[in-house]
Amino acid sequence: MKLALSLSRLVLSVLLLVVVLVVGVKGYCSIRSSRDAYKAEVLTCATLTPTPAPKAIGNPETMAQAILVATNEVRTKEGLQPLIEDSNLDEIAQLRSSDMIAKSYFGHVSPTGETAFKLMDQYRILYLWAGENLARNNYSDDQTVEVSMKDWMESNGHRENILNPHYKKMGIGVARDLDMKYFTVVFLED
Repeated sequence: MKLALSLSRLVLSVLLLVVVLVVGVKGYCSIRSSRDAYKAEVLTCATLTPTPAPKAIGNPETMAQAILVATNEVRTKEGLQPLIEDSNLDEIAQLRSSDMIAKSYFGHVSPTGETAFKLMDQYRILYLWAGENLARNNYSDDQTVEVSMKDWMESNGHRENILNPHYKKMGIGVARDLDMKYFTVVFLED
């Protein structure tokens, strides 16, 4: 069983690499994982709409707070409980966003094989349900979060992560590299 899950993750990683190479520089991805043996990881990637010329980069903490507020507004409209920001998940998400810049990639699996799920295991964060949404763009400060949320909500996999009733907590990581902003949102059940 463990070998089958490892093999499926390897295949998923290879597919992700192919998707990232085809998608190009700008895009977003989501992934969900369940420790339930009958559920497989689901990966969704899509391209972003063309981005305008880059403008000044804003405060990452303000952007993270805007993602939390926007996510909870969407959840509340759908009759779901708002998510609680969790500092441990914030750390995982920040590690993921910073790692993408440090290792020059964009995806759920780093060139060295790290994932949000491996980090949660490493930090002994237990979960049955967990998910990760990624985005990067170079929109202006007043548009960057709105564009990321809009794109996530228009993608089935991202929307499912945002509206998953199993999730009770979230962590947000924002990193910047020149004109690009990298967003990682990690979702977790309570």
